[in-house]
Amino acid sequence: MTANSIILLLVLSISCLCSTRDVYIQPSEGEHCPGTPCYSINKFGKMANSFSNSSGLVVHFLEGTHLLDLQELVVFTNLTNAVFEGDGRMEQGFHETVWQSTVVIKCTEHSSTGIAFVNSSNITFRYITITNCGANMTRFCHSTFFCKGSLGYFEISHMIAIDH
Repeated sequence: MTANSIILLLVLSISCLCSTRDVYIQPSEGEHCPGTPCYSINKFGKMANSFSNSSGLVVHFLEGTHLLDLQELVVFTNLTNAVFEGDGRMEQGFHETVWQSTVVIKCTEHSSTGIAFVNSSNITFRYITITNCGANMTRFCHSTFFCKGSLGYFEISHMIAIDH
């Protein structure tokens, strides 16, 4: 290979490592979406495995209430440098000391779901309020004390950030 070919391959490899993949989640079907791909939260949850083993995922939850109605845990595995971000605003909640986002993930009363990150690193979850969720996560943890919840982080190698 010539030196120019090697340099070109190196530049392409580095650019692939730094790129992000944007996904949009709309609160209701048919609502205007600012980009593609665009999914409902239930479809996105069922597709979680297809987003696993990736880096640079940015998930934009559009403003509104996202009704999560699944009977299984939403599991992301080997996810690196991912951001789950609400595209709304923060407002006062049920008490003057509580702030909540106008982007809400609300599990329905018939669902038993939550979101779990396994073998992942550099995950940021921000400007999203999660309500009424709780899933059995005993397949990932060894103690039953912390094995039910809305968000679970298991075998995280580096940094999980929950911002607002």
